[in-house]
Amino acid sequence: MKTLYIVRHAKSDRDNVYVEDFERPLNERGANDASLVAEYIAKKGISPDIVIASPALRAMKTAQIFTRILNCPPGKIIQEKNLYYSTMEEMEKVVTGISDEYNSAMIFGHNPTLTDFVNKHSDAMLDYMPTTGFAVINIEGYNWKNVVENKNKLIFFVCPKMLKERKNGVLI
Repeated sequence: MKTLYIVRHAKSDRDNVYVEDFERPLNERGANDASLVAEYIAKKGISPDIVIASPALRAMKTAQIFTRILNCPPGKIIQEKNLYYSTMEEMEKVVTGISDEYNSAMIFGHNPTLTDFVNKHSDAMLDYMPTTGFAVINIEGYNWKNVVENKNKLIFFVCPKMLKERKNGVLI
């Protein structure tokens, strides 16, 4: 079995109109949300074998926060240009191209492709993957190509809003 962790980048700063989309940094809320979700999944013992991220600044910063909190070795993040506003086919190619020596992979990218990917390749039906949304998909079989051949199982999904509501005593 393979495990795929899908993470949408954290909230970015859109205030500076002179900054190119690719170079948009995280805003304060985004950095806090990334830490919140990463700390939650660290408590679950999650540690990916490989981390692949869009090279866009907001995705890379989100990946860096996660890998720091998850105690992943420095330099573990592989930048994949095909994750920056990718099509479904490009996203599938990235996932099926992961070496089968890895049993788990964490991918950081962008909407709408991430929401579409989770819905197409799992039994989930998400309306929208919010910023710092985190999905875990189990893929039957021993190779990454199975992600496109099977309808896989969404193990869980969490986002900052869910964790904040839980902290305030609201049952989800």
